[in-house]
Amino acid sequence: MEYLIFSFIPFSSLILLFLKDNELKRKKLLNIGLILNTLFFLSPVIYLLLTTPFGKNMFSEQSGNGAILWSYIFIFPICIIVQLVLIILKIVYSIKSKKQTS
Repeated sequence: MEYLIFSFIPFSSLILLFLKDNELKRKKLLNIGLILNTLFFLSPVIYLLLTTPFGKNMFSEQSGNGAILWSYIFIFPICIIVQLVLIILKIVYSIKSKKQTS
């Protein structure tokens, strides 16, 4: 279950990048927001992958940098709220651009 929750932001961002919007500037701005939100969400894991010595446990709080995962207490709610706002905006603008073309 936690895998589904954790993968929601990256996969929804990937899907939303391809929604059609007639206004190019707005589409680029929302896509940049989606990418930045995903990078911010994945930043603790990226940090762990880059800084853990070979052969060490990256999730260990004693011998590794695993304590950085506690930052998800703050990062997860912030990223979920931002992602939901971006999802709503992308869907609304996609529907509006479809109405304008027809």
